[in-house]
This record gives sequence, structure tokens and C-alpha cells, in this order.
Amino acid sequence: MNIMTQGIIPAVAVVIFNEEDPSLVLIVTHGPEAGHPTGIDGVPEGRLEEDETHIEAAIREVWQETDLQIKAEDLVEIGHIDRIEVERKDGGTLVGSCTGFLCKGYEGTIRSENGETTPKWIPINEVLREGHWLVNGTREVLGSALRERGRISRERER
Repeated sequence: MNIMTQGIIPAVAVVIFNEEDPSLVLIVTHGPEAGHPTGIDGVPEGRLEEDETHIEAAIREVWQETDLQIKAEDLVEIGHIDRIEVERKDGGTLVGSCTGFLCKGYEGTIRSENGETTPKWIPINEVLREGHWLVNGTREVLGSALRERGRISRERER
């Protein structure tokens, strides 16, 4: 296995539930131009650019991968994975860390595919089922987002 040795690469992952049907979650399928294997699913995610905060990276990645606009105040940090190995299309493995966010609001509509990613709304139960091919760490981030969404709902009921 070819593990890239440039150190732990900080990244973000953003979970967005559909505002009209909260049983749907925004998933991006990676296409032929993506670094991830073609056909693998994940949430909008990516590395931090130089001098970029986690929040800035989350906003940028969602825009680049979906065309949705999100705001810093709508992002809730839901956890951090210290070390994650992510399979790359070239057969290598990228070693990174990942900060997860739940996004509580968005503007716009998702775009169609662009060769790198195809965003789509998928039932959360389908995404979490055994055998669904997901980028490493996606299940953990989705689980954290579901727990946080439940906590927020309980607080609103009080």
C-alpha cells in the first residue's frame, strides 16, 4: 500500500439534511475527475487550503461540490477524527484528520454532475446500510450529525 507521507492533512466534512424532507441527506458521488475512486459516495468534504480555517474550508467545499451556499453561523462542529486513511484513485492512501460539521441551513439548489462530483439527496437509511460504498470516515460523521440533530430537536421542544 502506498501511503502518502506528507504528514496528516487536515480536512473537513459537512453533513446537510434536506430542509423539505429531513430523511434525506446530501451525498456526493465521486466521478472520473475526482481523486477518490469513481463511484464512491461521501458528504461534501476536502482539505484545508493554506491559511484557511475549518469553517472557511467547509463553506468552500460545499460550494465547490454542490453549488449550495452556506453560512458560518449555520455550521455546528460535531466531532473530529484524529487519523483517517482515505483511498485514492491512483492506488495510494492519503492520511488525514477530519473535522465534521452539521449544517443547519443552506441557500440554492444542488447542481448536476461536473465530472468530479455529482451531488444528490439520498435517504439517510440507504446511505448507512451495510455495503453502501462510502469514503472512510463518512459513517462516523453521519452518526455524529444524527446525534447532534436529535439534541437540537430536543432543545427546541423545551
